[in-house]
Amino acid sequence: MALGLVASALGFFSFQVYHHHGPFSFDVTITRWIQSLEFPGLYTFLSFFDDMAAAELGGILALVLVVLFLWLKARPLEALVVSAVGSLWAIDNIIVNLVDRPRPTADLVQTWGAGFGYSFPSGHAAAALAFYGLLALIVFVNVKDKVIRSLAVGFAFSMVALVSLSRVYLGAHWPSDVLGGYLMGALVLGALGWFYLSARDGRLPLPKVQPRLRGDHGLRVAHSIASTVYLDEGRGLAIKEYNPSFPVRALYWLAFQARFPYNGRREALLAAQYRRKVAGLLTKYRFGYNMVAPILEIRKENGRHRLVTEFIPGSTPRSNCQVEGALREVADYFTAVGLPTWQVLPGNPRAYSNLILTPEGWLKVIDMESALVSPVQPIAQLGGLLREGHIPSFDDVDFLRLHGYLRDNKVSLRQVLSREEFEELGQAVEACERYTKAWKAQEPAIWGRVARLIYRIFNFGRLSTWLRSKLEGAESTAIRFLHDGMGRWVQEGRMAAEEATVLRSNVASLCESGTLYHLGAHLVLSLPLRFPLGSIVRFFWVLGFRMRSRLQVAMGRITPEQYRIARAIHSVRVMLLAVVPGLGAVSYLAAEPMLRAGLAPLIIDQFLYKLPFGLYHRLRLSRITVLRRKRLPQGEKPVTVEGISVVNLP
Repeated sequence: MALGLVASALGFFSFQVYHHHGPFSFDVTITRWIQSLEFPGLYTFLSFFDDMAAAELGGILALVLVVLFLWLKARPLEALVVSAVGSLWAIDNIIVNLVDRPRPTADLVQTWGAGFGYSFPSGHAAAALAFYGLLALIVFVNVKDKVIRSLAVGFAFSMVALVSLSRVYLGAHWPSDVLGGYLMGALVLGALGWFYLSARDGRLPLPKVQPRLRGDHGLRVAHSIASTVYLDEGRGLAIKEYNPSFPVRALYWLAFQARFPYNGRREALLAAQYRRKVAGLLTKYRFGYNMVAPILEIRKENGRHRLVTEFIPGSTPRSNCQVEGALREVADYFTAVGLPTWQVLPGNPRAYSNLILTPEGWLKVIDMESALVSPVQPIAQLGGLLREGHIPSFDDVDFLRLHGYLRDNKVSLRQVLSREEFEELGQAVEACERYTKAWKAQEPAIWGRVARLIYRIFNFGRLSTWLRSKLEGAESTAIRFLHDGMGRWVQEGRMAAEEATVLRSNVASLCESGTLYHLGAHLVLSLPLRFPLGSIVRFFWVLGFRMRSRLQVAMGRITPEQYRIARAIHSVRVMLLAVVPGLGAVSYLAAEPMLRAGLAPLIIDQFLYKLPFGLYHRLRLSRITVLRRKRLPQGEKPVTVEGISVVNLP
């Protein structure tokens, strides 16, 4: 209804402009008033925002970057909807040529940026409203934090207003052109917003696949694009028979140059069986119960393979929104252990259909086998997929990560799982890896082999391993840095042994908050990265962790108290100090926990001591960092800084 009204308004307004053809009286009056505004740098300022919505410059760049970001964040629905904003330029070209209205002329107003073509409607205004409005909508429905919601809406409103103002100020459009652009942008925004919310909430008016009664066997039958499932509630079985449609088979062949695997290759089906067993035992270890319906048997009847799984009674969630928290938790865990995530990924609009809510309130995964080649993967899995050549990806397990997880958690796995389950887990991992290799060895997978070759040529694996190893030892680097300084001060007589003991206690307490890890990370990164790259990386390191904590508290992943601690560590003053060449390596000395612990003078002195050419002694820089610490009476209680215990006495 609303879209119809907007479309009618756009059509009526376009009709009026077409018959009037030239500017309305208010167009000239408003344009002259706007162009009479005089502020230093106003032309440059508005020209920047004009470029931000230009199709040939900022508009396409912003659109591509946002779509790429959403794709890498495994949000294909959001990426699809945002990319559809590009259709607005086609609509604009149709209307602008039909109305055929000339642009403002120099005899009426200033025309600094009139450009070419016709004037009505303003494509810049329409694109700004549709693009930034849609981004604000995506943030609004996915983030619960009111501050971030308000910032998103405010940013969208500001961008639309500034882009529109720039078009009139530069003499490229009349105000009525901007109004027509608003109507066109609102039409596109309303259509895409409706589609996004409906798809996200499972309310699209598409024919739903409902189980129906099969008269000859008394079984309920459900169909999908790749399989038919026979539900035998009496015997507690769900029998899946693969009969993929042509698009499914064609897409798989294009990706891997082989036929659809679950339609006849026993190795792929056995890999799926053991993959479910591994996932089930690991979810029991992590969540307290087996969340995955097991494959009980693989049958071959009339030339077709069938998976016989356990029938799980219960109800299917209405949409991803109903189980979004559980989906995110399971997907994050699958990512951590190296299991495929597409079937349980919150970004998969149909992920809810792979789950069942049991009468006991448990959530069970009833399908882990994909029908389509996974369009996206979480960015945390991309490294492993590139390393193994699993690009594109289809139910691929990162066995290197899986073995590492099992090795690191061997003791706790033995404590949680029974002896039989622990042994069964090891056997299932071994069998899954064996059958997966046999399955993948039968496929040419040209694109994957090319990706793996590029990965090895550019040595991404060695580079990431080197960086990861250095950052893993970042905290140790910071501790050595501080302890070396303490030892030097004690030897030089600038610090008593008792004060050194106090500082060592403070250093130990700061490890709990992670402050020393970030100090060490900046020290490590500053060695290979010189100015200006080092300043840029350090700045975005602090900014990234601050924004990450903000998003985490908005999504409920950390508590407000933990967020306050993170904000105290990744403060604005740390961010600004990180940009300073050289000194930015120790920017975390300005973090509040570090200042409360009394370590800033030591850090500055130790940093200056490391300067080359003996500058520390030649310039007598030790005078800058004279230690001034009040000795506290014996037995004084520790000081608590934003929930971080900073011990001041041994």
